[in-house]
Amino acid sequence: KIVWKNTERGRRTPRTAAAVKALGIYILLIIFGFVFTLANGGILPLLPLFFVLPLVAVLLYYDLVATSRALLPELIAPGVLSSVVAGMALAAGWDWPHTLAIWAIPLMRSLPAILFVRARLRLDRDKPAHTSIAIAAHIIAALVAVALVSAGLSPTLAGVAIFILLGRALYGLSRFRRPVPVKTLGWSELAFSALTVILSAIGYWTM
Repeated sequence: KIVWKNTERGRRTPRTAAAVKALGIYILLIIFGFVFTLANGGILPLLPLFFVLPLVAVLLYYDLVATSRALLPELIAPGVLSSVVAGMALAAGWDWPHTLAIWAIPLMRSLPAILFVRARLRLDRDKPAHTSIAIAAHIIAALVAVALVSAGLSPTLAGVAIFILLGRALYGLSRFRRPVPVKTLGWSELAFSALTVILSAIGYWTM
């Protein structure tokens, strides 16, 4: 973003030079990762990354031209990042149903959480918030989790984690909540993310 903006404005600063070097390193790492994966696992583990390329284009547009703090890029980003999980599952020899199931877990965690945090911040600032949308997203995630666990595609503990998040949303968006600083809310969401990962990992380990 720094390289794009400064180049567009015709500016050349030490910060721009450092950003160009960092960008070059990232590009080299991407090329190395692509070649290494292709050589060792074939094209299959890369398919999830190809699937999300249109989403990457949308993210780049919002980051470079529009505003990256809009709701749409925030909702798209987890889908792009979690595609790496699906690629790793395919590289490990998983079939597509189980791969899609493990891909769904970070989405069931992240997408409702984004709506929850946005609604919670507005509530704590005494502003109108779409709490029903955030809660509905958590309920949908819980139903998907139940379906995946029932089909034997996800571990029970992963489903438990999603229901814990649902409980957090019901309380955090209710009139019984206590306003908390933004930093505290951020740390608590990080803790819930870690809990989801830990429970899911234990569940897959014992599945």
